[in-house]
Amino acid sequence: MINAHNDDPSLKILHTADLHFLGDTARLNSVEDRFPIIKDAVNKLDVDAVILAGDIFDTPHAPPEQVTRLIHDLSQISIPCVLLPGNHDARIFDQIANEKTGDNIFLITKEEGETILISSLNLAIWGKPTYDHTPQFRPLEGMPKRPDNKWYIVVAHGLVYDSPDFEGRSSLIHPEELIEADCDYIALGHVHAFRDVTKGKTPAFYSGAPWGSTTTPTVALISLYPEKPAKVEQITVPIEQ
Repeated sequence: MINAHNDDPSLKILHTADLHFLGDTARLNSVEDRFPIIKDAVNKLDVDAVILAGDIFDTPHAPPEQVTRLIHDLSQISIPCVLLPGNHDARIFDQIANEKTGDNIFLITKEEGETILISSLNLAIWGKPTYDHTPQFRPLEGMPKRPDNKWYIVVAHGLVYDSPDFEGRSSLIHPEELIEADCDYIALGHVHAFRDVTKGKTPAFYSGAPWGSTTTPTVALISLYPEKPAKVEQITVPIEQ
């Protein structure tokens, strides 16, 4: 997406998390039933990439055909899609061979964390999968410095430690980690409601869950600009005409 005006973003990203495919009533939360909501948002918001920030499936024991179906459906939307496993996913995507993911799908699977480079967008995305959902696991620990790419997004699945009640909880993200983060946006998953948890200069948000009965179903629309902070919008889904 090329800037034509100062108010036009250089990149637009759809950030979603906590889809929990096959959770609750599995029949109503299958990939074939729910994924069209994400596809519709991608089309109507005209985004350049999609980030799924963990708990994509409700269980790491989801049927392989459902995992394969999701990968297939993501491959059909053409734009880059980045998937970070959350604590409910575990190693569910290990069953998908790289050659079967499609050129537009990027799985973050290395236990120590890894950086995904999307050259077509001049975008780098770093994340660390939540394989070890314990108090010892730190989702942002080991985050590398800003690379040479124009845009740098960090994705993490965990709980921002902003309440004494969270002492001893698993997969905590500490405020100082958000303050020190040198990136353009921090895409978070684990909390099912849209929430601004920014602590420093970098916008950090939970996107909320795109469906469910306890909170308003939302995704986050991220607009990146060359000379001003990212704009983050709460989008209720399904999107009305």
